[in-house]
Amino acid sequence: MFVSSLASSSPGAAQTRRTLVRRVAGIDSGAGRGVRSRGARAGEGFLHKLIYLRGQGVYRAGNTCSGRRRRQRNACQLVQMSRTMPRVPYRGPGMQEYVFIDLMQRLNKDRIIFLGEEIDEEVANQTVALLLQMKEEDSVSPVRLYCQIPGGIYTAGMMIYDCVKNLPFDVITLNMGMAAGMGAFLVAGGTKGKRFALPNARFLFQQPSLLDDVEGSAEDIKTEVLNVLRQRDQWLHHLSEFTGHPVEKIKEDFRRDRYFTAAEAREYGLIDRVLEPTMKGITKDMEAQL
Repeated sequence: MFVSSLASSSPGAAQTRRTLVRRVAGIDSGAGRGVRSRGARAGEGFLHKLIYLRGQGVYRAGNTCSGRRRRQRNACQLVQMSRTMPRVPYRGPGMQEYVFIDLMQRLNKDRIIFLGEEIDEEVANQTVALLLQMKEEDSVSPVRLYCQIPGGIYTAGMMIYDCVKNLPFDVITLNMGMAAGMGAFLVAGGTKGKRFALPNARFLFQQPSLLDDVEGSAEDIKTEVLNVLRQRDQWLHHLSEFTGHPVEKIKEDFRRDRYFTAAEAREYGLIDRVLEPTMKGITKDMEAQL
């Protein structure tokens, strides 16, 4: 309420703000009137900062909104975390001091790749380039592929899959939350015996489909449809290899979009094990498989 009254734009509000700021900051108190101490300047600066934040629609004094503020949609908002990539300290072999690097780069140095977005050409290019770089650094140690993938383009996903299958080391896959479309395909396409999922993870398998922007003559559309049908047959063949089920069964089971829990995916043969939901358990269970 105090900050709200300071941010008011009613007549005389400016004079009221100056008076309140000076009083709270200790400027107009008793014999000290007109004397600006360090504490007074700090208090005044703090209050001006609150006034500015309140005027910008950001309210830092609490996480709840009163009924009156709730009616003012932008008057009371939570402060959100920055979307920039966190930086963490790292000291490599032969380095005397720590340096700060991006979190993803730090994971990559431990041969961990985290895929957390739709797989398009750019993501596929970066992932394949990273896998090839890891191959040059160490052609023996396995790579861990952590997945939280909402879907993606079929050809881009197959680019990553083909690269994984031609690497000399194992690629351990882990579904962290939701693996849909090509994300589910990549998790199931990891090294046999080293495909994992967390207990609450979900899979969504979807057949390849036409892109939304397909257009042209009837012959052009027919060509695109035939291409998608070839992709579907290829997709079914790979799922048969992943699970050990015949292609006819795979074709029938995946005629429509199909969801799997982690336990159901293990029973179907899409993954090999469901891990405990703690990072300690993940690391321990994964290392036991290496």
